[in-house]
Amino acid sequence: MRCICPPLARCSFILFILVLTRLVTGGSVNRTIDDVRGDSATGALVQYLPQVPAGSKSLWFNQTSCAGCADVPDAGQTFDGTWSAALYQANVGSLSVTMKFTGTHIYVFFVVPNFLANSGLASTVSCQFFIDSVAVGTFEHQSDGSGAFEYNSLVYQNVTLPDEDHVLLIETSGSDAAIIIFDYAIYT
Repeated sequence: MRCICPPLARCSFILFILVLTRLVTGGSVNRTIDDVRGDSATGALVQYLPQVPAGSKSLWFNQTSCAGCADVPDAGQTFDGTWSAALYQANVGSLSVTMKFTGTHIYVFFVVPNFLANSGLASTVSCQFFIDSVAVGTFEHQSDGSGAFEYNSLVYQNVTLPDEDHVLLIETSGSDAAIIIFDYAIYT
């Protein structure tokens, strides 16, 4: 088939197709927020609270700062070889993980522990999610007693956000002991 369009019309049509292809395929990009290394695009780090004075023992620990811990995740099975955890107890008030991102979707991944029955370790994962100070979801998990860790566990997702700057807060509070093991988040 031979095109009978003048050269300028062909160039305009080709340019139109290229722009349309860019709009259709290039609009959405996934970025990762690692628990230790932070945002893959901006470098912004995750904030863990409560913070403790220098020299004090932190409530938050990870694969490098948990010497002598009884049962920890295998860093080789986590995103980028890292994880960050804290044991919540009522006298703490609250534990939180905060991260900033710009986008329309967010997915949060934990390592979910199933500590052995009668191990004396926290048997519950419990947290609430807030986006831009609005409560948007919860996650609860009771250990099955198997001793296994569940890696890459999607614990929260939101795919209906306006395309703007957001703050995600993951918080644990209340009267029951709980553990959180944050691995990473992906935003679009």
